[in-house]
Amino acid sequence: MPHRMILRLSKEEPVRLLSHLDMQAMLQRALRRCGLPVAYTRGFHPHAQISFPLALGLGFTSDGEYADIRLTRPADPHECRLRLSAALPEGFGVSALCVAQGGQKLSALMHASDYRITAESGEALIRGTRAFMSKASVTARKAGKGGEQDVDIRAMAYAWKPEGKGVTVRLRADALGALSPSLLMRAVWEEAGLPAQTPFRARRLDLVTETGRSLFEGVKGN
Repeated sequence: MPHRMILRLSKEEPVRLLSHLDMQAMLQRALRRCGLPVAYTRGFHPHAQISFPLALGLGFTSDGEYADIRLTRPADPHECRLRLSAALPEGFGVSALCVAQGGQKLSALMHASDYRITAESGEALIRGTRAFMSKASVTARKAGKGGEQDVDIRAMAYAWKPEGKGVTVRLRADALGALSPSLLMRAVWEEAGLPAQTPFRARRLDLVTETGRSLFEGVKGN
């Protein structure tokens, strides 16, 4: 069975406008610099064999960016973490790392994503979220592989709670679909009587399994 290195990365304010594709390229460069036993594709332009379970929306920060990296042989997790941490640019950090053999794909274990959302008007944010979550269904246009379609986004918002002037929410994120904070917030602002494009900030706290465990713990126990 193939050896894998599972990373959980943080993405901070200085790099929040870096796209998912740019982040992929950044990690490719960092892996080359740190000299770990990473498996590469064949051909004229070999690149590290990496998979990402869920892209982060542009402009958001995160404590839960995951990468599944194939290795050519076993490696010491502590050494891997030290080397990779030194190779990452400012704004990124390794919050957790493990080396495993075989096991399920991250996308198969993933069930939901947790976010902390804040806005200038915390009162309106909490009021709008409470109104949204109290509804039986909320239909919105959502982009998919077959184009845009009407989707019940209320069914994709699993839980919420107010925290200070913000809220934490648990949103669907599995192999069949995911609800983004951006789409959620358009509906929340409508419930609050504010323009759909009212600014907000979102930070992904983690990806979680169906049992509510951190995806990282799910991988270790798989």
